Amino acid sequence: MAPHNAPSRAWSPPTYGEIKTNGDAGVGNDGVANLGFVIRSHTGAVLVAGSKHVNFATSVVEAEAKACLWAIQLALAKGFTRVVVEAFKHNKVLGNRVAHELARIALNDSIDGLYDGIVPPSVEP
Repeated sequence: MAPHNAPSRAWSPPTYGEIKTNGDAGVGNDGVANLGFVIRSHTGAVLVAGSKHVNFATSVVEAEAKACLWAIQLALAKGFTRVVVEAFKHNKVLGNRVAHELARIALNDSIDGLYDGIVPPSVEP
């Protein structure tokens, strides 16, 4: 049976006073995962974004959960309390492209990155 591919949909902003995180990740055969996330305001402005490697992910779902956890921890550390989490590639969310590209940066570069208020020009929404 072929997997169900839901139609793509555009990123939708959170309501006023909330922020939204998008996370994505990939896992290599060695169990090393590359994570990416972006946190945006209700206007779509990038508040924080990041990319990094982590060890010991057994699946893509676990790695994507780690990306979301990282985003939530940073959001809370910055004082945000109303956080909407959106993740997982199988949802086919077009707005997750930024998080996906950040995860690709983690895969291709050996440097972890944290971006405050911006994303690298190569992944701008």
